[in-house]
Amino acid sequence: MKRPTNRVSFVIRRGRTLKNGEVTILWRITVNGEREKLTANRTIHPDSWDQDKGKPKDYSREADRLNEYLKKKELEVFDAEMELDRQGIPVSARNIKDYLQENSRVSSGILELFADCNKKFYEREGIDRSKATAERYETGLSHLCENIQWDYKSKDMPLNAINHGFIEGFYNFLLTWENALIILQSNTYETFVRSSGLP
Repeated sequence: MKRPTNRVSFVIRRGRTLKNGEVTILWRITVNGEREKLTANRTIHPDSWDQDKGKPKDYSREADRLNEYLKKKELEVFDAEMELDRQGIPVSARNIKDYLQENSRVSSGILELFADCNKKFYEREGIDRSKATAERYETGLSHLCENIQWDYKSKDMPLNAINHGFIEGFYNFLLTWENALIILQSNTYETFVRSSGLP
């Protein structure tokens, strides 16, 4: 049987500008001419988006992080195709979309959630949030990423795997890390605990 021809691209939703001037990034999946769209759960200013290349124009740290996120999403499409094929389910744009939406409900990662929270925090910078605090949150995300890679040999951890042992492990990691006291004193750890939803 001939394998389906897949294509993954990213576009912005023009005409629906958010209050901060940014627009939503859409995740477009095409299989043998059939097309489906999902929201990539990320936003960007239209002037910062390269429509032809389907990615940010600049080379800032935030743009690099966004590019990594989009590459991860692209790989998820091919993983979904392999899983559908393994289960004997026809590989179509609709079936891939359904699989990704269902899978995302149970496999969202803590780093993905943290990055999304930071993104929303940055949108409020200058309104009711300070740049200094936003930068500390970015530092917290960076240390959490390093902790997960070091202790769990993984790029992320699913939300349903987070427990008090994980929280304590991260706390101990911070205590042994350079400049850890600055991070702890800035309440980043306490904020992380509260945002995790754990009692």
